[in-house]
Amino acid sequence: MDYSQQPRTPGWMVGLFIIFALATGVTFGLFIYHHAVKAAYREQYVHLQGSIKDLRAYEGKLTSEIQPLETQIQMKRTLAASLDTSDKQTIEDVNRLVETNKQHLKAISDAIDKEQSTYLGLLKDAKDRRQELGQEEQRAMTNERDFDEKRAGLRQKIEALSQDIESVKKKGRQANADLDVRVAELEDRVRELTQQREVDAKELRSDGQIIESQAADGFVVINRGHRENLRLGTRFSVFNRHGGKNVIKGVIEVTKVDEQVAVARVLSENDGNDPIIVNDQLANPVYDPFKIRGFAVRGDFNHFSKDELKRFILESGGRYDEELTTNTDFLVAGDRCDPSLQQAIKLGISILSEEQLIESQLFRLPQTSGGK
Repeated sequence: MDYSQQPRTPGWMVGLFIIFALATGVTFGLFIYHHAVKAAYREQYVHLQGSIKDLRAYEGKLTSEIQPLETQIQMKRTLAASLDTSDKQTIEDVNRLVETNKQHLKAISDAIDKEQSTYLGLLKDAKDRRQELGQEEQRAMTNERDFDEKRAGLRQKIEALSQDIESVKKKGRQANADLDVRVAELEDRVRELTQQREVDAKELRSDGQIIESQAADGFVVINRGHRENLRLGTRFSVFNRHGGKNVIKGVIEVTKVDEQVAVARVLSENDGNDPIIVNDQLANPVYDPFKIRGFAVRGDFNHFSKDELKRFILESGGRYDEELTTNTDFLVAGDRCDPSLQQAIKLGISILSEEQLIESQLFRLPQTSGGK
């Protein structure tokens, strides 16, 4: 058989296969690389979370140790003062003893000079007394050396205490700096929530209106009912436009709901000269007569637990969202939920504090709830 006559694979096709193989290899390599990078970032995130918990525990431990250390420092200062007083008293006693010995020596010398020719026997007594005096002087010198060593030891202890005090002060300054950082973070959070609340107050929209008013008796009738998903206990701000701006006139709370209308009692009126009247508008930032609002709850709260807030939302006719999505209407934000806040801002989700939810929510909170 003549193989030279068989058709050969075109060169361009061979080149195309080679390019396709190289592209496949590069793509697979990039996939492996990005997967490894993502795993490394995840591991680093878990490690940082653990470090944060350890640092918070260490912060509490340092705070609890400050007062005991201050007490020990005061006790050691008192002890040092007592030792210093004792040292001074001892030196004074030694000086008096030396002075007394000098006086005795002078008296003995005078007696020897006067009686040397007559009383030879007293010479021996004088020598014995000199020997005793030498022993006393030697003892005094020994005591003085001991006192010097004690003073040196006390100085070393005082220096060590000073170093310990400086170390404790340094740790206390670091702990205070960490607390200042945390306070600054909380203040920024409060300002952020306050700004959000002010924006909500400026952008009032009408959720209904008053069709009959007996504000003097404390009741009004509104044009919302079961058909518009209205619930007992829903609170509305009553407003109207005056001078080109929205003026809030008071607050009402729904006490009876029919199919198309509802009765509400007047909780407050801001100005007795501008009472709540027919055609005044109603506003509630979390009520929508034609839509079930979605809520997500993140963080730690002062008055209610997450489970209680979830139950309140569901019982009021709202929807509880486990995850933050573009369909979520409100994020109820507590403490330590910064990642969720950033995600909500990116998704354009309105942010409510626990207090804002309690003040403006559709439901009546139970009086017997104990919070957390």
